[in-house]
Amino acid sequence: MLVADLVVQALGPGSTWTVFTVILLTVLLAVVFGATGVTLVQAAVSALYLVVVAPPDGSLVPFRFVDALIGGVVALAASLLVDARHPLAPLVAEVRRTFDELAGLLCGIADALDDRDEPAAVAALRQARGMDARVDGLRDGVLAAGEALRLNVRRRQHIGRLRSVDESIRQIDYVVRNVRVLARAGVTLSRLNTPAPPELGAALRSLAEAVRQAGAALAADLDGQEEVADRHATRADESALAAVHTAGQLFGATQTLPLAMIIGQVRATAIDLLRGVNPEDDAAILARVDDALGLPPV
Repeated sequence: MLVADLVVQALGPGSTWTVFTVILLTVLLAVVFGATGVTLVQAAVSALYLVVVAPPDGSLVPFRFVDALIGGVVALAASLLVDARHPLAPLVAEVRRTFDELAGLLCGIADALDDRDEPAAVAALRQARGMDARVDGLRDGVLAAGEALRLNVRRRQHIGRLRSVDESIRQIDYVVRNVRVLARAGVTLSRLNTPAPPELGAALRSLAEAVRQAGAALAADLDGQEEVADRHATRADESALAAVHTAGQLFGATQTLPLAMIIGQVRATAIDLLRGVNPEDDAAILARVDDALGLPPV
């Protein structure tokens, strides 16, 4: 705000050069002080507003900067008091919503296949196509949490947890893509005269449970509950491998192409899900998943 007032005083209010100079200097200073995302945009908009509402005579109004400084300090103190205990709470809620919706989607696909309900399978596919918005919401949540932690007094305590979730989002994006392919194959399978084997629904429900447990593990990790997170991660591991093992029993000479595609996507989803919640290397995860599927070791 002080920069905007000084530039208006020097160049005059309302001119193109004044607007350009104010925004440029504001953005540069904000970047120097580490501002990103929403904070950067807010700084630029505030500076532009000051140029537009500059006093008609172009005189410097120091009280405006002082008022803004006092207001900013009060707002910062209030935000620190509110977020001091749970600065990552909005992100935790977003993680829970995303994983619960994804688990519900898998159960919906299982129900549609058990009932040979094509409209329900089509509705599940439509829902799967909308899951990308949930992943984008997670990314936005991580950015917002990072902004909230910049001035948090216990920033170091939370930043490591935030980074772990940020690294997991890439794998969750892959999981969502796998489920979308799975849902598309489910629509095709629901249209066939041959009913889906009951083991397929059991495998999908085990996979849904793995998704729920993975979401609970990430949420607990963000809350700093490491032992709880480890327990949920173990359950996610067990449920994912159980889903792969059950789906693997369906391999045979009579399986249809859609069924084979679903089995393959169960395996791919389990792999990406375990990569998101387990610190193991890729080779170890692949070996365990393929062992559950009944494939010989490479």
